[in-house]
Amino acid sequence: LPTKVISIKPLHLSLEGLEEGLRNYNPPIIARIDDARLLLDVRTLQEGEPKIIEEAIKSIFVDT
Repeated sequence: LPTKVISIKPLHLSLEGLEEGLRNYNPPIIARIDDARLLLDVRTLQEGEPKIIEEAIKSIFVDT
């Protein structure tokens, strides 16, 4: 299905580490890795969830 994604390529953290941190966040955030980037499919987001994802990413980078 056609979709839009948010692409993240961290400079100081592995893609696997970022993906694992998101998966282990409460609530879990599911992303995929493709072409050396972490992809978040915005088609699956509900109202309020972008803020949760922002908070999760900030917490992962602060903790590393």
